[in-house]
Amino acid sequence: MMKFKNIYYCCQCHSIFAELENLLFVEENSSRGFCSEDCIEKFYDPLVEHFASIIDDKRQDIGIDDDALAIFDDDLHYQEKILNNPDELWRHANDLEEDLFILVKEFQDEQYGHFYGLTFCYLYEKEVSFILAQFYTYSEELVDFFRGGEEIKCLKDWIVSPSESLLGESVLEREVDSDFLQMIEQKKGALLAEIISNRKESDIPLEAFAHYEDYFISTYKSPDEICRIIDDDGDDIYCYIKAHDREEVSFYYYILCLFPGDRTDFLPEHATPIIGFPSVDGETYGNYLNGVLVKGSLKN
Repeated sequence: MMKFKNIYYCCQCHSIFAELENLLFVEENSSRGFCSEDCIEKFYDPLVEHFASIIDDKRQDIGIDDDALAIFDDDLHYQEKILNNPDELWRHANDLEEDLFILVKEFQDEQYGHFYGLTFCYLYEKEVSFILAQFYTYSEELVDFFRGGEEIKCLKDWIVSPSESLLGESVLEREVDSDFLQMIEQKKGALLAEIISNRKESDIPLEAFAHYEDYFISTYKSPDEICRIIDDDGDDIYCYIKAHDREEVSFYYYILCLFPGDRTDFLPEHATPIIGFPSVDGETYGNYLNGVLVKGSLKN
């Protein structure tokens, strides 16, 4: 009797794989897997267009021709705030028990005043896995229209931010004092804002960072280079860098680390990670090697 091997396939291009690890998943409790981010985008393109149409139609219904907030559509600074710390989380479940989530964030900005940001997305393992739509508005009526389904009261039970998932404390279970942890949190916010502001549109998108978590441990334990840079507060930040290949595409994974103030040995394994992220941008690699090279040699 013939024994069949496991067979998995991409729901978009239908490429067949023998290992489940070759597939990326976007929706919780769904068997839909994809071989690449490009296939994910192609598969969900019709839904992206559908939600864009719904948003535009509702804007017209309530008389919003131009909400004066289109400037934010490409501003990842505001997107990061919605993803990291939403004020509201609404869950919409269909009869197939497939969940769609809407994140709502209220902003009070010195320049633009009071407005809202909304993100339509899927969650996978408590992380935003794919964004279907996002918009900003001054209109409370427009926000109320999309408040529906089940409101999730305890957000932390349903969603964690991409930056939290990449924080080394959760991965390495390092014990440090509370003051140092507070410093880590402060640094994380500032460094993430810097990463977002310097990121090019052609680079790996923020919402895809979670798919690269598997490269965190290998980068931390065996970096190709470690470079010491000085941040705006005058503190030494250590950047761990390692080259990887994924789906025949080369990229670097970066982990920005801090040493506790009472450390005197400064062994690489004693650094506490602040945040990690992937990038295919060569300029990013050069920027982080502008400091003092502690370990390794420069690559082309």
